[in-house]
Amino acid sequence: MIETYSPELISEYLNGQASDLPAMVRLMAQAFFVLMAGIVIWRVSVAFGKPKQVNQRKKFIRSKYKDHWYN
Repeated sequence: MIETYSPELISEYLNGQASDLPAMVRLMAQAFFVLMAGIVIWRVSVAFGKPKQVNQRKKFIRSKYKDHWYN
């Protein structure tokens, strides 16, 4: 029978000699980068998705009521 695992690796984990620190650090780094990429994509979509607001003063100056105020 061919072994699909390393008995030395299993004994290291069972004896407490092996550490999960590199795997946890890699997982935390990936989660951090996914979070930052999500925030960047969210801010870009907010910037380009928002309709431009017309300045209220320009809106009034171009309106038909302008002539009534300057008589």
